[in-house]
Amino acid sequence: MRVLYLTRCANKFSAYEEFDCTEEFFKDGKFSFLEKKRKEVFKLLKAKKPKKGASLWRIYKDKFWEGLHMHVMPKAVKERIFERTIVLHPIMGMLSPEDKVCKWEISCQPKFMSPWKEELSKYLSNDDFLVFNFLPSSFEKLIPKNIKIVNFKYSIKDKPLRDSSLVKAYTMRYIVEKDITSIEDFKKINFLDFTVEGIKEETQSITVYMTSEGKYSIKKAGII
Repeated sequence: MRVLYLTRCANKFSAYEEFDCTEEFFKDGKFSFLEKKRKEVFKLLKAKKPKKGASLWRIYKDKFWEGLHMHVMPKAVKERIFERTIVLHPIMGMLSPEDKVCKWEISCQPKFMSPWKEELSKYLSNDDFLVFNFLPSSFEKLIPKNIKIVNFKYSIKDKPLRDSSLVKAYTMRYIVEKDITSIEDFKKINFLDFTVEGIKEETQSITVYMTSEGKYSIKKAGII
């Protein structure tokens, strides 16, 4: 069973830039087979054409992407993320973090991802994937029902965590660094004082419940 990490793009960019943007980037990268649809969606969304762009992982700037600390990851770990991660994007559809992307001013909210629901479903259904879901709960309708998916639920002092962006980044970092690929290893996941409280397994989904006593500041521990 192959492992995938499912994430999304961000609405903020860093100042980093690598190249001048042209539509030719629609046919580059791991998911170049989406070129035709990308051009159609680009016109549909009437996105403003930016002047600059860069590799995806270098320019996205929000709690999740900054919390991954990819700029200080060992090469082998970073390559694992490149190989296994699908980043949802309203114009490009699906991307690897190493793929080139332009700094389009377009929202990464789920309603703008809906044109790609069919393509995502086809891609994930073509193989025996175990998908670690690091998307916000609002993206639930985009995820195919016929794939094996792992969701994470977080609580601090028995209260649900409202914004789990940073904590999801820590979770993904731990899973990638330890190369966790099996259900048997889920109980090992831990960071700060978050530990696995329970695991609920159903036919097509696994929910990992993680809890914390709040001994450490999530915000201070997260972005450097």
